[in-house]
Amino acid sequence: MKKLNTAILKIDNGHTHYIIESILANDDFNVVAVSLSPESVHTFYSYFGNRFDKIPIYDNDEEVFKNHSVDFALLGGTNKEHYEQFKLCIEHGANMLSMKIPTLNEREYAEICRGLEEKKLCCAIELEMRWHCEVLRVKDLVQSGAIGKVLSFNAYNYSHFPTWVRWMTDPDGSYGRVVPIKTGEKRYRGGALTDHPHIFDLIRFIFDCNVKRVYADVAPNMRKEQCVEDMIYVIGEMENGVIFSLDPSYANKEKSDVVVAMDEDFSKFPRPVEVGLCVHGEKGSVIADVYGSDALSFALKGSEDFKIWEAHPAFDDDRLAMMKRVVAMIRGEIPDTTREFFKDYGNVMKFINRSYESVSSGEIIEI
Repeated sequence: MKKLNTAILKIDNGHTHYIIESILANDDFNVVAVSLSPESVHTFYSYFGNRFDKIPIYDNDEEVFKNHSVDFALLGGTNKEHYEQFKLCIEHGANMLSMKIPTLNEREYAEICRGLEEKKLCCAIELEMRWHCEVLRVKDLVQSGAIGKVLSFNAYNYSHFPTWVRWMTDPDGSYGRVVPIKTGEKRYRGGALTDHPHIFDLIRFIFDCNVKRVYADVAPNMRKEQCVEDMIYVIGEMENGVIFSLDPSYANKEKSDVVVAMDEDFSKFPRPVEVGLCVHGEKGSVIADVYGSDALSFALKGSEDFKIWEAHPAFDDDRLAMMKRVVAMIRGEIPDTTREFFKDYGNVMKFINRSYESVSSGEIIEI
């Protein structure tokens, strides 16, 4: 079977190096070119050393397509760059995998959906939280009726502030354009809410239901030097009547402020990144840590040199399985469900934008 000529278009998104490892471990991919922004060159070589020495590396995406035939592309540019990367791939008939939210511009999103459908291209979205067994277990408990009729849902996605990734603290690079968070404010959209779409996706995934209305507000920034929001809270109602509250804030200490026991992802409590949820029903409740549960258990130990296995020992296997499934869809071996999912995922983008509109207006916003 012919390998898929693969292009890596930037690595500015922090999750791209995980996907690149899955690409390199899969014989179905043949990496033909890489593009890098000037800011990411050092990061690229620190991650991968000389593993790409025989691969042409360009400083812009256009040169990749001018010089190579591309079957599949990994889109790792900034949020602002995503739209142009999509247009290039659609123009050249390249299937793709995108990071998190492809764009927060609803017109751009609709245009991408049309292009994907016209060219019949496969376009997967990297949504790691859907791969976690804890999330699937919660969904099963909810849908099986184990806790009865669901009354409310709460989730949080806390993290440090990603100051080492400059575009993620820049409203233009993160949100895609400069929009004040409120009238008269010196803060702009593009912070915690933009960076943490996972819980906005999970609530729809667990209930197979869309959001009906939303109300959101921001607190004063803990980090006075930042111009995007770091503390934001969202409440609302789903179409099935479930009341929810979501907290995607940069509420945790920066990585530089915590004691590291193994590597940057496994620090002592409070961890740099925490994701948890609870679902309350008429018969009972489910409370789940859905991001690195084992890491939390070792945080309660007193020894500085205490070691454990990774929180998700098979996490890389999940990514490998996801990439094998993408290859199978591109080759027509299984039905391609990515375009349908991509179109539906636009509701997460609307959910986030309506939350920003609620912050701006101070009103409840219908979705």
